[in-house]
Amino acid sequence: MPLERRVSTTLLVIAALLLYCGPARAQEEGAVTVEADTIEYDHDGNVVKASGGVVVNWHDSRVQAGAVVVEQDRGMISADRDVVFESPDFRVSAQTLRLSIGDETGFLEDVDVQMKTGGGSFGGKRVEKLSGRRYSLREGYYTACEIVGDEAADWMLRGQEIDLELDSYGSVREGTLEVKGVPVLYLPYMVFPTKETRQSGLLTPRLGSSNQRGFIYSQPYYWALDKHRDLTVSADIETAARLGLTGEYRYTPSKSMRGRIQGSYYNENIRGVPRIDDPAFVGLDIPEDRWHVEFSHRQLLSPGLQLYADALLVSDDLYLREIDSVALGVRSRQLRRSRRYTDSRVGLAGHRSFASYGVQLSAYQNFFGRDRFTLQKPGEAWAALDGRFAGVNYQFNASAAAFERKQGADGQRLRMAAELELPLTVQGPLRSYAWAAGSGSFYRMQDSTVYGPQRGSSLDERLRDPLYQVGDNPVLGAFEAGFDARSKFARDFALSDSKWTSIRHTLEPFVRFIYSSESSSDNFPLFDRFDSIDGRSVGTWGLDSRFLMHGGETSFEYARVSLSQSYNFDERVLDDQFSDIDLAGFIRPVKPLALRTVTSYNVGASKLTGASTSISYQSGPVGFLRGERNEVAVAYRFVSRDIVANQNAGFIRDAGVESAEAMAFLGFTRTLSMGLRGRYDLESGRFIERGGGIQVESSCQCWRVDVGIIERVNPDELQFRVLVDLAGLTGFGSSATDFRTATLDEVRYGDVGFWRPGW
Repeated sequence: MPLERRVSTTLLVIAALLLYCGPARAQEEGAVTVEADTIEYDHDGNVVKASGGVVVNWHDSRVQAGAVVVEQDRGMISADRDVVFESPDFRVSAQTLRLSIGDETGFLEDVDVQMKTGGGSFGGKRVEKLSGRRYSLREGYYTACEIVGDEAADWMLRGQEIDLELDSYGSVREGTLEVKGVPVLYLPYMVFPTKETRQSGLLTPRLGSSNQRGFIYSQPYYWALDKHRDLTVSADIETAARLGLTGEYRYTPSKSMRGRIQGSYYNENIRGVPRIDDPAFVGLDIPEDRWHVEFSHRQLLSPGLQLYADALLVSDDLYLREIDSVALGVRSRQLRRSRRYTDSRVGLAGHRSFASYGVQLSAYQNFFGRDRFTLQKPGEAWAALDGRFAGVNYQFNASAAAFERKQGADGQRLRMAAELELPLTVQGPLRSYAWAAGSGSFYRMQDSTVYGPQRGSSLDERLRDPLYQVGDNPVLGAFEAGFDARSKFARDFALSDSKWTSIRHTLEPFVRFIYSSESSSDNFPLFDRFDSIDGRSVGTWGLDSRFLMHGGETSFEYARVSLSQSYNFDERVLDDQFSDIDLAGFIRPVKPLALRTVTSYNVGASKLTGASTSISYQSGPVGFLRGERNEVAVAYRFVSRDIVANQNAGFIRDAGVESAEAMAFLGFTRTLSMGLRGRYDLESGRFIERGGGIQVESSCQCWRVDVGIIERVNPDELQFRVLVDLAGLTGFGSSATDFRTATLDEVRYGDVGFWRPGW
């Protein structure tokens, strides 16, 4: 009998009526509620027919439609007219629906599905919902872009047959790729990803062109072995240089163990006779078969005890300089290319309470000279203890090490050291402390001859000349002591600005004195820094000053400046006994703009010995630049050297380093940007590296295209790069707009500290 009023019927026909599988199963599936303007019951109440604003709820799912039929004994629901089906994962719009309530499988027609996570959409003329998150589409479509209103998606796949498994993969047959509703590519068959988590499959290839290496193509494949292990293998082609394979295996079987193994092999038969421009490497043989192996392992054996191992081996001295590893970031590649040797090590490091200890074995692969491998410090063990007793901080440490050289002094050393620190004033405006340290080193020499650059016409000849002989069992004692004092004065100034209520100015003067005993290099071997303690007395003084803006709970460092200088009581530095005056400054008048400088000036020599200055600006839309990201930065670096060693002519005139770098990323609109970067050597008057390109990105960030050029001197090559990235689908190539240089990588807009370029 029809009910002519709004009815809410809870079908707790408790489960026995909902599904035919019995009371226990029905209770597990839960209750179904139906709300409608009109509800009718047929077949002894096993069939419920509802019409007029129907809403059906079960679990976390809901169906809204103009008319709904619920078959309780079969657990089926049929809906017609403006059907909306919602679950925690998606929202479906369709004209008809036939669905099993138990496993939510069935058919839908004229379907549009909007994913609630990830922003993807799919649909079709007819959609079959299979078990789990699998769908079969006829005359369907799929896109990872968000569809706004009637606007066409930035990209979309259409096909006669599309099979989807969400958070996995999909396939399309007889399909096309559309960009803004325009078909641009026919796809007879294609497999595409529908997830962003770890999944085996082909990764984005790298494409490029170089005047030295020819056309560059690298195709990686990612294999998720299990949730603890994965493997990435890449086939690399450089048409004018080499063919090869690279691989990386990573493992994390437990919280206490992790590691990775990398390797590569390249054949350079297509390269012909290599050209070596660097005079330091002229005459070196480059093998046709080249390889490298890299290994890193960390394992926590017990609380406070860790095993570590790192290894890097290459086939030849020029491998790291010539072969560009795309697995590394730009900064890492630059550091690797400048290495003089590789280092491999394995060891144990532990701690317990205030004690630490360890043992390490090391080996090195030399890139210069005749020695292929050198041990240098093949074995080392150490132990340290620190704490506080009767108001005095103390530290004791001991180490034993072996030193190996193919030519020159080597042997074993036992070193013991102690340091005491006494706080003098810990309260009030002045904080000060004094400290003293002593060490003793005991040597057992195997080779007592020390070599060094003394005379001869070539560097190799000079390094083969003996300088002196050390004793068979020398003993070295060293002593250091010092004093450090610092104070701080601060004053707050009220501001009438609506945002900032006050500004705090601080002055922090400091003074330091260090005395160390003298050690003679004529009597002891120079194994490492512990053997090179010079006898000297040095005083250092300086001043730090800061300006801090305060407003409510917000603080903002407006500016900082630091001045420091030292005086050597025992010897001259350049023209007198004063060191350089170091000036470090930072000012940020507004948050997007920052100016940094670090400058060293020697008063006695009236000479600027080093300087590094940068100005940077980063903001969102500004002026005619309407993009979300806009950055500009310029840096200048100068380093003066008094003398430079020459391989063939002893010592030559004063020389230095002077360079300028700049970068810009300009967002003209939300979708069109330009990136430029470069480093210019002012000494030679030429660019060391430069690059740039255009980036086009969709408004919903669903796809991006980069096109640009990179030119470098070391290695001397010109690259053309293109990147096409379809978010959630695929991509290929590499970017030129993200090209970076070394010095500008040190500019950090949020960091208000000082940075030194290393003079």
